[in-house]
Amino acid sequence: QIDPATGELLSIFEGQDIPGATYIGPQFAPSPPPAAESGKARVFQEGAWHQVDDHRGQTVYGGTDGREAIEINALGPKAGFGTDAPAPLTAEEQAAALEEAKAAKIAAARAEQYRRQSDAFVYAGAKVRCDTLDEQAMNIFWPLIELPIDAWNSSESWAAATPAYDVVPLPSPEAAKVFALAMIQHIAVFKRRFLALMQQIQTAADQSALDLIDVRADNHWLGA
Repeated sequence: QIDPATGELLSIFEGQDIPGATYIGPQFAPSPPPAAESGKARVFQEGAWHQVDDHRGQTVYGGTDGREAIEINALGPKAGFGTDAPAPLTAEEQAAALEEAKAAKIAAARAEQYRRQSDAFVYAGAKVRCDTLDEQAMNIFWPLIELPIDAWNSSESWAAATPAYDVVPLPSPEAAKVFALAMIQHIAVFKRRFLALMQQIQTAADQSALDLIDVRADNHWLGA
């Protein structure tokens, strides 16, 4: 039994002559097929058997840009459907992809900065959350630090900042001011480390150099 459109062998069985029977759809070959070959399909065309390339189920690449994944669903040479590998990126596409990868790595470095500065800051024996504070903290705390102590009210001064991080006991204006200064200095250290890492990322010459930069490595965050 063969496919009526392609001639591909579908099954083998002993034919029977049934009086009055009319066969529609499948067609039949008058001679037995040859032994199957690896990667081939047996096809009966123009009165003879042929071995035809069979790559069905495999993926090749084509389309308008030569990079669209295509699953082969018909018989024939692979080259008729696409190429084994996607077409290489143009120089402009490579540059754009590198910039996109750099932006993603810088975002990951920023997240690591926030995580580490939050884990590392302890005040009055308690860890204080500061995982999303950077320029925002500077804007909040510098005006407070510049106030004279007699102008500080620990509860009122702190109220402007509490949406950004956890409240800690500040029993006096002096303690509040010390805390604010400590927070600023702590964040400044991690910001400086982040900027150094960002510079390293931005100057990576290619994707392989960028891949070597591990933003979670201690050497970027520990030390002076």
